[in-house]
Amino acid sequence: MGPLLALLVLAAAPLVPVAAGTIPSVAFSDEVASPIPFSSNGCSGFREARFFGCCFVHDFAYWSGGTWNERGRADATLRQCLSDVSHNKPLAYVAFALVRMATFSGAMMDFGWGRAWRKTGRDMYDPLTSTQQYGIEIERHRVCGDLTPNPKNDRYYVDRAEPRDDVRQIRQRQAQQLCGANLPSPAKLEKPAGKPAGKPAG
Repeated sequence: MGPLLALLVLAAAPLVPVAAGTIPSVAFSDEVASPIPFSSNGCSGFREARFFGCCFVHDFAYWSGGTWNERGRADATLRQCLSDVSHNKPLAYVAFALVRMATFSGAMMDFGWGRAWRKTGRDMYDPLTSTQQYGIEIERHRVCGDLTPNPKNDRYYVDRAEPRDDVRQIRQRQAQQLCGANLPSPAKLEKPAGKPAGKPAG
């Protein structure tokens, strides 16, 4: 159970109540929110190379916050992603159960829901205001702008830092869930041409 307990701090599907890739309009009378910048620790060490993308998208949903129902959808999306990647439904359901155990703030641990709005006085499961949605979408643009296609496969690096970290990559489907229209063009994902095949012997 040791590695699976790391999933308790998975804190990763873009489930704010606006479409990914769009920035909601905000009335001039609103004070534009400045959320705490998004960051992700992936799966907290649990099979990172395999599941990092699932955890990264789940992390963004947890960072954004929202209602109790939105949290449920974020956790269900994580469960489905783990199942799709691993083809192991029992593992996905165990992970889902562990994530759902952290239900109330302070009951077990700080599990990260709505951490974009720490120290703002926002109640944990309040609906997101238009101002908060605006701040989330601005940050989504930044995160998606940092995605860089890996020419060796069909994934995206999530950081621009060099040297590249081959673990911190997300699959195309996960990038599309997160970024929508802000996803870098798939045309950039062309794999490098291999060596021409030699003539058959004989």
